[in-house]
Amino acid sequence: MPQRMSQAAPMLFGPGALAALGDQLKMLGSSNPIIVTDKGVTAAGATAKVEKTIKDAGLGCAIYDGCLSDAPTDSITVCADAIRAAKADAIVALGGGSSLDTAKAASLILKDPKPITELIGKPPGKPDVPIITIPTTSGTGSEVTIVGVISISETSKKAGVVITGASVAIIDPELTIGVPPGITAATGMDVVAHCVEAITGKMRNPMSDLRGYESLRLVAAHLQAAVEDGTNITARSGMSLASSLAGLAFSDSITTLGHAIAQGLASVFHLHHGLLCGLATPPQLELFATAVPERVRKIAEIFGADIPYDATPEQIGLIAGDKMREFMGNVGLQSFEQLGYTRKDLTDQTDVLMGEMMKDFSPCEITRDVAEKVLGRMFDYKG
Repeated sequence: MPQRMSQAAPMLFGPGALAALGDQLKMLGSSNPIIVTDKGVTAAGATAKVEKTIKDAGLGCAIYDGCLSDAPTDSITVCADAIRAAKADAIVALGGGSSLDTAKAASLILKDPKPITELIGKPPGKPDVPIITIPTTSGTGSEVTIVGVISISETSKKAGVVITGASVAIIDPELTIGVPPGITAATGMDVVAHCVEAITGKMRNPMSDLRGYESLRLVAAHLQAAVEDGTNITARSGMSLASSLAGLAFSDSITTLGHAIAQGLASVFHLHHGLLCGLATPPQLELFATAVPERVRKIAEIFGADIPYDATPEQIGLIAGDKMREFMGNVGLQSFEQLGYTRKDLTDQTDVLMGEMMKDFSPCEITRDVAEKVLGRMFDYKG
């Protein structure tokens, strides 16, 4: 099979990039867009800033800020109804991954209202109106991916629907100023997980390598500074670019074990996706080093590890895992123990993990024993 290396959306990047929004909407033929976001983004003032930018361009503007965390399927229908009611001719998706994914999913059922669950596993669908994606966090990369990650309302189980891509992604680091330190750290570790899995997984390709390694260099250089001073625009810019590069990196190469863990455990523990991805990263580095040691070595060295040239794959993995735990501690990522969980709470989820398909794209076989060991090792990070 040929390797696929795509880019789902053109990107406009940099502090102040939001100013281009009005012209972009006009180029798409829009006169009455709708902002699709959540109440947290509205409370933080970002919705009003985007609305002003649109109205200053002489365009109408509706607002829907009812997006919910993890994009439950019921909320997709509500969002689509709001877009139709506003007679919107374009969607401005604003926020973190859940809001962007809600907008992407809703765009597929505007002209043909149907349960969004009918589109799970289907080929990419073209959005019924143009979408402009604008992230307010640096983590999911959803602004440049083709997948809308949603959760089944009845079970909280996560799934995905696929679109052909946004018309354009506007990445303005100024919109991420004010994101709290804990969320900055968790979303930053989501970036790390995207890159680690894109670089090491079975579906890796030359573009996932280029984008993934560069994204990790940006995270290593900027995440701690962004956590310590959320107004540091240099750090925020580095993390905004890292997030989008990571989204591009995993779009074709697909996420693997870490995201299988995060997806499976989310429905059990209801913890932040990026936090779970981060906690899964050290043990997956330890495991993946047995299959792709030189790739894990390069990842660890980006974060400052000093690995002997003659280290065995197992030694490379242990050093990489410990270096990543050190980095996680430096950015203040919470541990399972700090959150009140036990090692048994984790290992009891082995069957849940074994039911997640994404694990099968890992560079080595994930048996039940391996899965249980990896889950247990997640507890060894102490914060």
